[in-house]
Amino acid sequence: MLQLTNVRKTYKTAGFEQVALDDVSIGFRDNEFVAILGPSGSGKTTLLNIIGGLDHYDSGDLVIDGISTVKYKDRDWDTYRNNRIGFVFQSYNLIPHQTVLTNVELALTLSGVSRSERRARAIQALEEVGLGDHIYKKPNQLSGGQMQRVAVARALINDPEILLADEPTGALDSKTSVQIMELLTQIARDRLVIMVTHNPELAERYANRTVSLSDGRVETDTNPYVSSTMAALSAKPVRKSNMGFFTALSLSFSNLMTKKGRTLMTAFAGSIGIIGIAAILALANGVNHYIKTVEEDTLSVYPLSITSTGMDLTSMLAMSSASDNDPDDTGANDENDEKQTDGDSDSSLSVRQAEDGTVREFGMLSNMFSRVGSNDLAALKTYLEKPESGIDPYVNAIEYTYSVTPQIYLPDTSDKVRQVNPDSTFKALGVNSFGSSSSSLASLGMSSGLFRQLMEDTTIAESQYDVLAGHWPESYDELVLVTSKNGAISDYAFYLMGLRDMGELEQMVDALANDEEIIVPDSKLKATYEDILGVQLSLVYPTDYYGYDETYGVWTNKSDDEEYVRQLVEKGETLKIVGIVSTSPEAGASSLNPGIYYRADLVRHIIDHSASTQIVKDQLADPTINVFTGKRFTDEARDGSSNAFDLEDMITVDEDAIAKAFNVDASAFDLDLSSAFSPDAMAAAMPAMPTLDFSQAIAQISLADLPIQDLTAFLVEAMSDYLAYSLEEGTTQETIDKVLSGFLAYVDREDIQQQIQLGLTGLIDMDRISAVMTQTFTDYLETMDPSATPQEIADGFAEYLQRPEVLAQLKTDLDGAYDQEGITSLVAALLSDYINFEMEQGELQQMISGHLSAWISSPDVQSHLMQRFEEVVGTNRLLAPIQTALQGYLQQMMQGYLLQLMTTLQAQIAGGMASAMGQLSSTMATAMSFDQESFAKAFNFNMDEEELKQLMMAMMGNEQSSFDNNIKKLGYADLDKPSRIDIYPIDFESKQDVLDILDAYNARMEESGNDERVITYTDIVGVLMTSVTDIINMISYVLVAFVSISLVVSSIMIGVITYISVLERKKEIGILRSIGASKRDIGSVFNAETLIVGLVAGIMGIGITLLLTVPANAIVLANFDIANIAILPWEPAVLLILISMVLTFVAGLIPSSAASRKDPVEALRSE
Repeated sequence: MLQLTNVRKTYKTAGFEQVALDDVSIGFRDNEFVAILGPSGSGKTTLLNIIGGLDHYDSGDLVIDGISTVKYKDRDWDTYRNNRIGFVFQSYNLIPHQTVLTNVELALTLSGVSRSERRARAIQALEEVGLGDHIYKKPNQLSGGQMQRVAVARALINDPEILLADEPTGALDSKTSVQIMELLTQIARDRLVIMVTHNPELAERYANRTVSLSDGRVETDTNPYVSSTMAALSAKPVRKSNMGFFTALSLSFSNLMTKKGRTLMTAFAGSIGIIGIAAILALANGVNHYIKTVEEDTLSVYPLSITSTGMDLTSMLAMSSASDNDPDDTGANDENDEKQTDGDSDSSLSVRQAEDGTVREFGMLSNMFSRVGSNDLAALKTYLEKPESGIDPYVNAIEYTYSVTPQIYLPDTSDKVRQVNPDSTFKALGVNSFGSSSSSLASLGMSSGLFRQLMEDTTIAESQYDVLAGHWPESYDELVLVTSKNGAISDYAFYLMGLRDMGELEQMVDALANDEEIIVPDSKLKATYEDILGVQLSLVYPTDYYGYDETYGVWTNKSDDEEYVRQLVEKGETLKIVGIVSTSPEAGASSLNPGIYYRADLVRHIIDHSASTQIVKDQLADPTINVFTGKRFTDEARDGSSNAFDLEDMITVDEDAIAKAFNVDASAFDLDLSSAFSPDAMAAAMPAMPTLDFSQAIAQISLADLPIQDLTAFLVEAMSDYLAYSLEEGTTQETIDKVLSGFLAYVDREDIQQQIQLGLTGLIDMDRISAVMTQTFTDYLETMDPSATPQEIADGFAEYLQRPEVLAQLKTDLDGAYDQEGITSLVAALLSDYINFEMEQGELQQMISGHLSAWISSPDVQSHLMQRFEEVVGTNRLLAPIQTALQGYLQQMMQGYLLQLMTTLQAQIAGGMASAMGQLSSTMATAMSFDQESFAKAFNFNMDEEELKQLMMAMMGNEQSSFDNNIKKLGYADLDKPSRIDIYPIDFESKQDVLDILDAYNARMEESGNDERVITYTDIVGVLMTSVTDIINMISYVLVAFVSISLVVSSIMIGVITYISVLERKKEIGILRSIGASKRDIGSVFNAETLIVGLVAGIMGIGITLLLTVPANAIVLANFDIANIAILPWEPAVLLILISMVLTFVAGLIPSSAASRKDPVEALRSE
């Protein structure tokens, strides 16, 4: 059955080898009781561990049922231990945190036996060893003998074929030892029992075979087993050992329960990050929920608005950031922009702008106007009213607004005619009406006036407001007053209703306009409901302002004729306030601002009236003709003005009368200008020509400006001449070329060139050159025409210098203008420096270094050098900088002289003209006469004052003339073409459905080719709330990122604590491996422990967060009246728990991997 063949095992420690088994060969029968004796260190336990699969041999073979184990893997050894081996240890090796029953069940658990079966078998095994009454006790509650019997029961529970007992009685008293030995004797009747002991008496008494070991060798064997044919394989099925996940959880949970305090502290530390993230998510969710609630409440206040002029508000809001982030999006059109790549960052752009010194343009206005378009609301209205649009289930109402403003007046005209809608009180401040004002008064809450239109369907408004008095309007001539929450209205409303004296308001406006002290009334008015319900106003139709002028065939505006308007007010329709309402305390939002509201019926009533008037009929009959001017709109647009008219129709002019009204004496205008242009006076005032001084210009000339290449060639030639003088005969040309190339490189160095140019400074006799050039210029002036201008003199001098005879004379005069001694010294210094300091020390250097002084002192050499220098820096070379310097000097001198000359002449002429004009002013009064009476009679007006006033009002309008503007002024509108559509969704979800319907409409129009019908709508609440939500989300992400750091720290800490747990449970690892647990099973145990810690940390973090939200919500509710500001949804709560488990699992991977690699033998030896 079991055969060891030539097994050898050696332990190596720090270079020392200890042979535990030395070529051991031994076989065992299927059922016998074998006692292995030997002193300490003889290899008994090692032999037992190799047979049990806990340790592995270095060489040899262990044959089990005829199968070699040489190629066994860890998984095979685990299965072998679980199926065939049972261990009984001297120190019992029970898991302390498990009950007796659980300790015995473990081997069955690894075998995959069901819970009920393994419990029954474990109880039976414990009863067989006499421990049936102790199955639920912990090991530390048992005696030594009882714990050893538990170990025996655990070893037998899986019905192993081999029982290995390592000193089973070593820690027991004699009586208990006998009990254990008798138990092992019974077991040996049907299986192999191998016992290691130091007690030969026990071996002799109970074992039927005794094997003695010494120094790793078998010394004696009382009943050896040798078989030439190995036994057949056992028919017993092989069970794969595998620890279930719940078993690992159970082991880890039991272990953690023995250390409750540390477990809870570890879990709490791990939960800190979870608490932070959960709190942030709860607050962000609560705030977003609050924003959503506010958005839903404000749907009635800020509906989806679609106006005739559509603007993409979202793009407008994003435009400002585009101007800072992406230069291409800003419309910058600098030519350099085309070279900029897409990868240019803002910083590189700033640097580029700073370098090129330009200010870029971004298209603020172009972008803004490109996002403004015209909406075809007529087509959209037709679509929305069709059932196929499908919008009805999602909206409370769809309101259509028209560009018609009711003209409302106070009925009392005894003092003055006062219009209250649109209000004309503030005309003194340059504000025609609040409806069109953009002044600072708009910030006072009066930017849209106090008269507003109610929604067509008042259901929403009626649900949000309580009626304080009267009732809601029921007909077009009824109004309702909306107060604030506390039932108040502004003093401005009292003025407009006529309950306060409008004279007070007009006085304050006049004082403000004239920058005078403003007297404000001290009293606060309190009006009763009856006072307000008694208010009546007068409605004037817009068409009534206009009268027809039959002479000119146009309609004239009489709205500035106070008497005419007074009659209109007195005959106007009466409007009355029939109700007073205030916001209901239960309303989440209010759709109406405080003010006076009229029904939509009033607008339709005005439209119907206007449609019946002749002026509107005339305008509708021919939309191309402007009824106010009689001209075509296209002609007015082409001419640039709709207000042009022919003055000849208004005024007749008598030209002869105008001519007779003026008499002029021409002889009185003769002027004496002789003093202003007297030649003698001008000659006396002429400035003298400046004295020529060429020294300053000549001083700017320097040999440093001459071509350095020519000077370099001159110096190399000098070195070549010196080498020919100093070197001995027979010196190779290669040596000479080497020296010359080195010298050339030397004089080409930047520092040496600077030294050469510095040395040349001062080698020219500037005084001599200045004298020569002065004489040359004097000779030049003698050849010039005396009438030549200074500019011609300066320009001609350059040409004069190029004449051959002048050049020859200059060469003669300038010869010898150079410092010969200085030039030879410069050459000698350069050659000496190179030879002594730059050349390589050696025979060649010594050969040529001693002759330089003699060579340079030779008159022939100096003459030759000067001749060559003259060729390099000759007169022609020198004349170029001289000519440039002198020409610049002459230009500057002549410009100064001309300026002085012109100033003198100007002063002379100005004096003469002043004298002449003085004479003219004294004679002007007598030279002309004017007959005022004749001039007045020359103009005759063809209309009276009133006719002229009305015509001018018709002609001098400020608005751009168009058909639409005209019918708007006349109070008319096509009911199929609203100016604005307001859509009121039922709730927040319905609003998204409405947006989808509008987007589908746009897509449909684009697909059908009707791009002009694509509409642009404004979701004000959505845009604003989305921005706020994005900000909150971004802040949440940043905070979560910071708090996540604590999660990482907690995970590292949990990993460290798990590693400590591995060290503490080292013996448990050995026990589990001895009963067949694999490395993966050991890893699962510790992974399960980290998962439990992560689960507890997650649950604890979520629980603490939920507890913290209770006082937080209470505080916010008490102080800000906002409920549930912190709400943690269950989805992120579960996700955070899972994240906690995953992080702790990952943190425990390294410790669990280390645990799985523990040597089981070493683990069993640990305490």
